[in-house]
Amino acid sequence: MDIYTQLLWTLIIFVIFWVCLNGIVRLFKLQKKGIEVGPITLIAKTQKLNSFINRIARKFPRFWKVFFYIGIIFGYIGLGFVMYYLTVNLIQLIINPQVTNVVAPLIPGVTVYGQPLLYVLIAIGVIAVSHEFAHGIAARLDKVKLKSVGIMVLAVFFAAFVEIDEHSITKRKKLGRLSVFAAGSFANFVVGFFSFLVISSMYSNVAAGVKVAYSVADGPSYGILQPNDVIIEVNGTKISSGTDFDDQITNIKPLQKVNFTLLDLEPNTYRNELVRTGFNPSYTSTGLSRCRFAPEENITITEGVNASDLNLDKIAEVDNQLMNFSSVSNLLNLTFHLNMSQYSGILSGDIDKIMINISGKLNNIGNNISIYLINHTDYSNNLNLIIEDNISRVNYQYINISSNNYNLSQVMNDSIISCVIFINNTNNFNLSLNEFSFYIVTEDTIGWYGIYSYNYYPAAGLGQYIYRSLEPSDNPLFQTFFYIWLLSWGVAIMNLLPTAPFDGGRLITDLISEPGEVFPIPPEENGDEEEDKDKEKQKKNKKEKIPWTWKKILIWGFRIFAIFLLVANIALSIYWMLMTGNYNIFEFLL
Repeated sequence: MDIYTQLLWTLIIFVIFWVCLNGIVRLFKLQKKGIEVGPITLIAKTQKLNSFINRIARKFPRFWKVFFYIGIIFGYIGLGFVMYYLTVNLIQLIINPQVTNVVAPLIPGVTVYGQPLLYVLIAIGVIAVSHEFAHGIAARLDKVKLKSVGIMVLAVFFAAFVEIDEHSITKRKKLGRLSVFAAGSFANFVVGFFSFLVISSMYSNVAAGVKVAYSVADGPSYGILQPNDVIIEVNGTKISSGTDFDDQITNIKPLQKVNFTLLDLEPNTYRNELVRTGFNPSYTSTGLSRCRFAPEENITITEGVNASDLNLDKIAEVDNQLMNFSSVSNLLNLTFHLNMSQYSGILSGDIDKIMINISGKLNNIGNNISIYLINHTDYSNNLNLIIEDNISRVNYQYINISSNNYNLSQVMNDSIISCVIFINNTNNFNLSLNEFSFYIVTEDTIGWYGIYSYNYYPAAGLGQYIYRSLEPSDNPLFQTFFYIWLLSWGVAIMNLLPTAPFDGGRLITDLISEPGEVFPIPPEENGDEEEDKDKEKQKKNKKEKIPWTWKKILIWGFRIFAIFLLVANIALSIYWMLMTGNYNIFEFLL
């Protein structure tokens, strides 16, 4: 789905959501229950949770006092860190932007979608509750009045809040005020810390084998090694990681049988499997060269009829080689033409052996197979490789021509070499063709098993009992705590920016000045008449501007610089996302 279609669907869902929400609130007259709704806003307040927060604050007052005083220290360390991070990140976005440098709002359906969206919504709920409850508990510890607890939705942004009496808090000591302002971010940090402990204990950080992702179709391991099998031994040697696995198989040559000891995670059982080492199909300057032909579908030749009557156009030429295919009466002739210049890199040394594979099945008795290597420059170097009688060859049966018997390097010293295979039968015969392969093997040739694998980190802690066979990326419990950790720490740090409306703005203002020195003190809320008088008094105070002092200049300097860093980071991040087409800010985690 391209970004425009994605935005269109997001917009449609957005409109439907707000139309239905407005309709439900008005239909059931939920305004009377403290729910206020606008075209794209929702505010729900209640005082029923105030007593619950009071009980928590009174339960362990000494613990909470120490806890929130520690939060003040964290608040100012985090404030300095977020300014440093945004400065360095802005430079990185200018010089060499990466997906990990993106600073963008979490917009469902736009910057976060797919599987991460559910985990993000769960994490936001946990973060909002812990953040606002911490503010409320810290406020009640210092006898600050709570007005209400609620949630707010603005377009696609969700938030929770604890509404405190702003006038009341200005009457408290500085240490008490700072503990209230720092409480939310510190609570998020603590929740994130415990979430991190959970996820770090679910899987070991030491590899304990190699896990099979999948086997290549028709490769040596196909149908033998299954996805999610864990290779823990190769020929009796313990395997702990991909490096160990590579070290063990490097010296194993094609056609050698290898014993894999496997752990099957789901029933937690062990088994052994024998796999015949195959030939690496890729070309390398130090390894193996291969000439291969394969039909697009199996071709069956019956009774040795003329090749012109068969669907021989189905034969595919793989690796840009040439092949002739002819049949007369009971004689079948298969010829590979190899361009040896492609193999110059590996033919500079001695050839260890040549492997020829006829993959298919030849039935009926009386079959004679002759295989020749034809040197078109010097026919005296032609080799009659094999003559066999009454042969029936099945898939992956190789003919092995060793350098102990022939001077293979001299035979192959030509620009064009033909490998001719004659099948001569005095009777009718059937031949099913799957593949023809010709291999040149040197001392540096390595084997191949056709598996894609990665390090296996075993489950530990909770992971041993819940979803033990799943990878971290597929484990819903792991993913839930992972996103709670990631977003809790992200919110904890970003919320300490020294500007409104973040808590860091309150921290920096209260550190430098006293209430009323830079910003007017909110009016005290009493009765309705007195409240009206206070509002009039507040209007008068606004007209009487607070003079500019060094404290006010310093606070506004922090605010302006913080706003600049935030806006610049977001703007450059969005520009990079538009230029690269990477809109999912959690893509690097998938």
